[in-house]
Amino acid sequence: MFQDDGGGFAQQDLERLFDRFYKGTRGKTGLGMAIVKNIVDGHGWRIAAANGPTGGAMITIEFY
Repeated sequence: MFQDDGGGFAQQDLERLFDRFYKGTRGKTGLGMAIVKNIVDGHGWRIAAANGPTGGAMITIEFY
């Protein structure tokens, strides 16, 4: 699990975070998390994104 103490994900971004070319509210390229998801899926693992209980963004990768 990776977590930061920033502002977390906007709800509308969280729902599409792993979509290719989805730029979200920050206007980046929209490839980063899609590439990560592709790698994770290729290994048969799982990835999830959420906002932490006390704030910040949280990414969880389950390895099998």
